[in-house]
Amino acid sequence: MTLTAEQQAVVRQLDGPLIVLAPVGSGKTRVLAERLLAAVSAGHEPRRCLCLTFTNRAARELRERIASLDSASPGDVSRGAPLLTTFHSFCAGFLRQEAEHAGLRSDFSIYDEDDCSELLVRLNGENGAMDERDAQCQATALFFRWSAALSALGKQDLRAEAIPASALAGFSPPDRKLLAAYLAALGEHNALDFSLLVYRTRALLACVPEVRARWESEYDWVQVDEVQDTHESEWEVLEVLAAAHGNIALFGDLDQTIYGWRGSHPDKLMERFRASWPEARELKLSLNHRSTKQLLRLAEQCARRMNDRHTSLSPSEALEEGEAVELALGLSPREEAAEIARRLLRRFSQEPESRSRTAVLVRSHWLTPPLQQALNEAGIACATEADLRFFRRREVRDLLAPLHLLVNGRDRARLARWLRASGRMTPSLGKALLALMAEGPDAHLRVTDLLDPDCLKRGDPFARLLSTWHEGMLAVVDLETTGLDPADSEIVEIAAEMVVGGFGVDTFQRLLKVEHGLRGSDSVHGISEAELGRQGVAATEALHELASKLSGLLLVGHNFGFDLGFLLHHWKRHGLEMSPPPWVDTLDLARRVFPPRGGFSLGALRERLNLSNSPTHRAADDVACTVELLARMIPELERTREEREDLVRAHAAHFAPLAARLDRWQRLSRTLRPAELLDDVLQDFVAQGHPVDERIAARVRAWLRQGDRPELDPDASLKELLSQGSLVKAVDLLGEDRVPILTIHASKGMEFDHVVLAGAAEGILPDFRNSQDEGLEEERRVFYVAITRPRRSLLITSSQLDKRGRTQTWSRFVSESLEVPTMPTLLN
Repeated sequence: MTLTAEQQAVVRQLDGPLIVLAPVGSGKTRVLAERLLAAVSAGHEPRRCLCLTFTNRAARELRERIASLDSASPGDVSRGAPLLTTFHSFCAGFLRQEAEHAGLRSDFSIYDEDDCSELLVRLNGENGAMDERDAQCQATALFFRWSAALSALGKQDLRAEAIPASALAGFSPPDRKLLAAYLAALGEHNALDFSLLVYRTRALLACVPEVRARWESEYDWVQVDEVQDTHESEWEVLEVLAAAHGNIALFGDLDQTIYGWRGSHPDKLMERFRASWPEARELKLSLNHRSTKQLLRLAEQCARRMNDRHTSLSPSEALEEGEAVELALGLSPREEAAEIARRLLRRFSQEPESRSRTAVLVRSHWLTPPLQQALNEAGIACATEADLRFFRRREVRDLLAPLHLLVNGRDRARLARWLRASGRMTPSLGKALLALMAEGPDAHLRVTDLLDPDCLKRGDPFARLLSTWHEGMLAVVDLETTGLDPADSEIVEIAAEMVVGGFGVDTFQRLLKVEHGLRGSDSVHGISEAELGRQGVAATEALHELASKLSGLLLVGHNFGFDLGFLLHHWKRHGLEMSPPPWVDTLDLARRVFPPRGGFSLGALRERLNLSNSPTHRAADDVACTVELLARMIPELERTREEREDLVRAHAAHFAPLAARLDRWQRLSRTLRPAELLDDVLQDFVAQGHPVDERIAARVRAWLRQGDRPELDPDASLKELLSQGSLVKAVDLLGEDRVPILTIHASKGMEFDHVVLAGAAEGILPDFRNSQDEGLEEERRVFYVAITRPRRSLLITSSQLDKRGRTQTWSRFVSESLEVPTMPTLLN
């Protein structure tokens, strides 16, 4: 399809700040894709282009559209060199790259809402008994209040490595205590929730000048979709990414703003945008290319009544008149649902292919059960949002729990889930867990330490470190790289110091020539390409020399999991098959040894402890600082050694089988692709007498195969897959085998040929709690979103009586838009 004049105007506006108001059906995804391709053709380097969406589904659609448009010359763009991702995925990648500045390990887990609620329930249960359902409801409510409070923090309250007390100021003393325990548990589990992903990204950009400077120059072209869903706290991140160049385009439909309750206020965001870039241009797309004239008239009738309308809808010449909007009114919600099922069956019999392009929408989840029952009884396969929340299903979480442990061995919540799901949680093991949780922290021992066979063998997780420190040689190692992904990045600098008895006896430092340029990483480490040209050696030579130096040694580093992953990948790339050496992370040690106040990045620890060596992001300087830090912690680990040994001795027998099983999977993860590793996990579940649902297992296996990146080592690909799975939303997994029953909020951004809007009664839509002022305006926009989802037909239904037998009337939005009576009228 040829671009229209208004679409071409947007595509041609490649540089400078831009606002594009794009209502439903106006070809926004096509324009986003064409504009990116045009920017690359105009000379913007693909890897310096960033496209952000707010769902994985939207990001996938954009990738597919770009691939189809670029099929004639499938170069860097179609291979995904530009970053096309969701906002939360971007924050996760940012934090893994900047983990040290945030005092985080780069292998942190991401907890979804269910993980967080479960953790809060468990912590609350430790403080007193509570009915399970009440506990779950209270935990979920507290989690959302906590997320809102963290998002609402002003810039003055942000801290690079801490959560300010002001974030908890609005909570009751019991809730403050519970949230403090929750944050401590996340730290122990090496995990972040969604709100912390955004908070920590904001905080680093606001509080660490070198991080801000680096990311201000990371991209030179940015476009953001669905800007009406952007929270002001998220805008602070976008503002930094575009600060240096101002090449930022915001696409969205402000008439679809339906997340005010979650803190999305696009009018305020637009004010901030125009204040930062007063020269910003504003363009509009108004022609609808996907609907019918009948449906557009209904949408226009609704939109006219908005107090503050931002877009307009006009049918393109090619649009058909289409089917008239239908109404159906049953006596009760059950009869309403039955009538919906009858009408769907009639359509499916006439158009079998329409089954995969039909959806039922509701204002709230509680309207779903009668609809689900009626469709099932009619033989219509359907899926609710609960069905679509695949990664939140208990069976899926159970299967993935041991795989998560392979990536993040500190994840005590996933350990508990694996033990329960596999039938390993015996009463005696439960007592051992409680004892270790109570007594371990004072001895700097964690439950998950006993999952390490070496800890069980030596009687102390730090036995090898302490004996080597006093009687042998260890190596403190640090790397500087051109990026985060080992498959797509290179090592720039390697430094190591061999230490005996606390004293350095030998050093190793090399600059490495790179094949694909520094990609802006010189802003981190300060090493120029000219310097590499003068002093750099071939990567193969340096890596082979380093392997020889480190052979047989215990390795130590700060946030060393990241560095070790790079080393193993690049050793293999350059012809060396190296088994993972024993290693210790001083970031993990510092979190155990020092109190939580203050930070745990190398720079923060240097200030807290007044260390003489300063970290500078040059590998040799960071190594020197790490050696000094390790020397400060050794005496404390020695002081508590006997306590740890007593605890390990008392409980080792309970953990030995678990440690052996995880150690086997850890070794297999280096050679088996993720889907093959899952098969071994499944066999273990069956062997323990807990067979799994093969349909669930097949879907998990298919997902692992589909997302597996063969260019990565198997364990690195597994790590990336599990991180993505934590960020997936229900609608991202929507398939074509069942008719979805979705809330209107979940359907936003999606389109179907045929839509049923059920439960369109006053008090439901608008919700009775939002029937005044701004609340009513947002409810009108919710209705607008619902009636603009269909491409061909719309059926709006309600019932004369609600579920309690009380009389209902049509929603005022239906009455206004279709001029139907407000009193009940049976319609056939």
